[in-house]
Amino acid sequence: MLLCLLRIEGGCKVSRPAGLRAAEVLFDGGRGAGSLGKSHRGNQTGGTQVSQPLDLGDAKLSKFEIVWKALNGPKLVPEYRFHPTRKWRLDWWHESGVAIEIEGSVWTKGRHTRGSGFLADMEKYNALAERGILLFRVPAHQINIQWLTPICNTIQRGGSLSYQKLMEELNERTN
Repeated sequence: MLLCLLRIEGGCKVSRPAGLRAAEVLFDGGRGAGSLGKSHRGNQTGGTQVSQPLDLGDAKLSKFEIVWKALNGPKLVPEYRFHPTRKWRLDWWHESGVAIEIEGSVWTKGRHTRGSGFLADMEKYNALAERGILLFRVPAHQINIQWLTPICNTIQRGGSLSYQKLMEELNERTN
């Protein structure tokens, strides 16, 4: 059972997401993929703030993982290294050739929006495209049902057909 401790108008409430809409409302605010802890700034979208990290047994789940579980999304590999020589990692990876990158600091001139970081991301994303990997980019402040549903649907439909075709060709060459 997924329990969430939320700060709602100065009080605390324990609630269990009752479906996708509830999860979207419950996890509307906060800092994004890495933490559901206290936010350093207010929620810009008007949703509730998560006041404590979620603890399901010994596992601490990120906002992304909680919403993904609410969607009944397939198992993903975190921090997947996709390139043989570069140290690039993907935030999340599915074996069907679908990658998910959580983009932080969109509005605060963070690493992903400054010149050198932006160019480095372009190089990484072009390397993904060269391999037929389908990349979904999600702003950290928009980790919700609306943004993650298309990703889940794409994986359930089979993922990246280009990636799968390339993998089949590589397997044929090695056999």
